[in-house]
Amino acid sequence: MLDPHLVTHALSGPGMDATTAAVDDTLRLAQGGELRAAAERASLSIEDGATDARLIASFLLGVFAERGPVALPEILATVRFALEGGFRALRPFQRKTRVADSAWTLLFRGIRSSIDFYEAKRDATWKTWATTIQRDLPARTAAEAEALAKAITTVIESPQSVRELAALRARSESVFQRVPPPPPPPPPPPAEVTPAELELIEEQVVDELEEKPLSDPEPVFDSEKLHPSTPPARTIEVSPALEQFIRKLEAFELLVSRGDMGKAAIVAQDVRRVLDRFDPRVYLPALLAPHFRLLSAHIGDIAPHWEAEGGAAWQALEQLYQVDLDAFVGT
Repeated sequence: MLDPHLVTHALSGPGMDATTAAVDDTLRLAQGGELRAAAERASLSIEDGATDARLIASFLLGVFAERGPVALPEILATVRFALEGGFRALRPFQRKTRVADSAWTLLFRGIRSSIDFYEAKRDATWKTWATTIQRDLPARTAAEAEALAKAITTVIESPQSVRELAALRARSESVFQRVPPPPPPPPPPPAEVTPAELELIEEQVVDELEEKPLSDPEPVFDSEKLHPSTPPARTIEVSPALEQFIRKLEAFELLVSRGDMGKAAIVAQDVRRVLDRFDPRVYLPALLAPHFRLLSAHIGDIAPHWEAEGGAAWQALEQLYQVDLDAFVGT
């Protein structure tokens, strides 16, 4: 696990410049969206004593990618230490404040983009976050952000990172307060039923069944049954074309979250072209196959009725079909 104490330990020493290759490799991985790989690359130099602000920012961004929102207060506290107790060791010496301001700006912006991305996606990562976020996280994050903002303005003149920090603070408060609380722990397993208790339960069930008259069967079509409070879950086989289209949508979300708008524009244009000529027979063949099989099997009985299209009876039924499918099916 990536540990922010690695950074504070390095900053507690004399400090050391990182090699150009280490910085370039780390930034290349981070800008390519490989946040954990970038953090691991940065950690190699930080373990050796390197205290370059760009490596620290990339490392902390990887910490957030690995641990999620629960790590945010510790990440902000680590940045504050770099500006207070560890500022003398922070590198590079040349243009230190400007490089640090740029590094923290990218760090805060990257964390905010990750929050936006996973909130929109609501995937397994988001569900994991929901199980780990505690009620006091927004307050702890806000307190650390406020202390960090003071540290930044004390050291850096006209810092851009303060604005990004304020945006991250506001976004985290808005999102983390809406995340549902962790689910309650599962109930304890039921005690083992003895044979005597089981026999008694069976006798009670038999007695209840004998006393309760059988109810009439429910009708096949019931408007209440066709309108459940929660729509039923449906499973549809994903065709290769649909799988590729889904990958394009996910790629667009990822590019936007990284701020790579040039590539995002190319994907968006391609998605628009696909939608303009969208053919469900290509993208949803498994959904439509049963319909076409049934239609071909009964086309001889169905085709004569098409001759009535446009007539008064056809129009009346068609209007009912458009406004109330349940009543149409039950008629």
